[in-house]
Amino acid sequence: MWYREHVRECQVDSARHHHFRPSWLLLTNGRYMLSVLTTVPDGETLEFQVFAGAQRVSETDNPSAETLGEVISPALSCTARLGIAQVVWEPPPDFTLNDQGELLRSHGALHPVFRVEHSGSATRGHGPTPRPGVVLFATDVPEDFPAREQLRYRLYSDDGSYDVTLSAADAIASDGYLDLYFRGLPKRARYTMTVTEFGGSQTHLFDKIPFSMLETLSDVSEDELLDP
Repeated sequence: MWYREHVRECQVDSARHHHFRPSWLLLTNGRYMLSVLTTVPDGETLEFQVFAGAQRVSETDNPSAETLGEVISPALSCTARLGIAQVVWEPPPDFTLNDQGELLRSHGALHPVFRVEHSGSATRGHGPTPRPGVVLFATDVPEDFPAREQLRYRLYSDDGSYDVTLSAADAIASDGYLDLYFRGLPKRARYTMTVTEFGGSQTHLFDKIPFSMLETLSDVSEDELLDP
């Protein structure tokens, strides 16, 4: 009796579903895998589309078409499997993001976002472009160290999406020592760092650690690192 009086049953097709944990993953071929976790049943069709607007959109926003802005991609369809919906998107040649995750245009910076939509339940979700990671690596090299350009620090990812070498000559002096800034790191990869010293000898400083551990190499926030 209580159930009949207080609980309203509805069909799956009319229930409102949810999409969460949106993700952009830059692949080694330059394409992006766009994905969300979803409550939509397996076999249902969802559509992804990429936009770029003047305002930054958060995951919890429900932006208007005007806020979403410029259409960057056609609608891309996929089928939900095991609670996951994902597509692989090939961006246009001019889709290049800066350190803040912005798409630069002649009229200003735009903020990419993808929309995922399930027409069967009129459910939408949005995945804002995450800002690429920026890591400060504090060396023990004094700022007045001679021939510091011969010290080379290489930071690279296990999936090949990131590989940058900086010399101590690229560093910024801080409290008498040299700090190196590595920019544009994908946050889902694992990273290894080597240092090549005088004469070509090489040392591994760390091996295949996640981005979250790289952040602990610095005692300043990511926002501060974006504008050192």
